[in-house]
Amino acid sequence: MVRTALFLFLLILAGACDPCRDCGPLTYEPTVALIFVDAELDEDEEIKETIASDVTIFWAELAAEIPFEEGLKEFDTPLSNSTNGSTYSIGIGEASYQLALTYEVFRELDVDRRMLVRAQNIQAESHSFDSLVFSCNTVDCLDKETTITCYF
Repeated sequence: MVRTALFLFLLILAGACDPCRDCGPLTYEPTVALIFVDAELDEDEEIKETIASDVTIFWAELAAEIPFEEGLKEFDTPLSNSTNGSTYSIGIGEASYQLALTYEVFRELDVDRRMLVRAQNIQAESHSFDSLVFSCNTVDCLDKETTITCYF
């Protein structure tokens, strides 16, 4: 009887000490915004930039095409939450490009006590675009706050 009471007491104590007992579900949502820009010289030798909207993105880690609405100018592209990198094959019109990103995955609680999977220090490991421009709102280049403009 004493053993049962001690066991129940320890079980209750262990549950009472759980700091995340009332946390929401684990939410996997690291993304990065991609913009695709065709930069070319016009007849006056001025740079003319056109944002591409006829884009398909194939995510290698899932072996699947990422669905997007037609006519988008900015593509919120998911990042892998289980590795420190993601690789994409990107089709723009008849051309195809490659993009490999590296980053550090971490977890944090938001104000609603949901566990979020986040990414920071997002960098290009390799790409086949003419150039990339990273716009980060923070020094850490966090997901959802980073936009990568891909010039082709």
